[in-house]
Amino acid sequence: MIAPTMAKAALEIMVEGHAANGVTSYPSTWELSSARSVNVLRYLVDHGGISPGHIGAVAFGSARQVNDDSTEALMELNRRVDVVVLSDRPEVVRALIPEALKARAGGQ
Repeated sequence: MIAPTMAKAALEIMVEGHAANGVTSYPSTWELSSARSVNVLRYLVDHGGISPGHIGAVAFGSARQVNDDSTEALMELNRRVDVVVLSDRPEVVRALIPEALKARAGGQ
């Protein structure tokens, strides 16, 4: 898990929820993508040590797709959550990348 790496740096984090067009049990893709981003946010706060004051969630519904929804495989790519580090200090963010990759490879 990369959350401990991000928590140590005390950076601002935005969790972005996305959805594919199509059938959903939610009223719309907005609610679906909102649920995705909030669930990830809660996990990062509850289990990853991220301070609630340093994280937020946003929902984009199906408005920011990376592919069209012409096949199930392409739809899968649109069903996602992006964790975005917000910083005016790119050197600090870059310095975290090796540690985050090491944690990811080690399953931490």
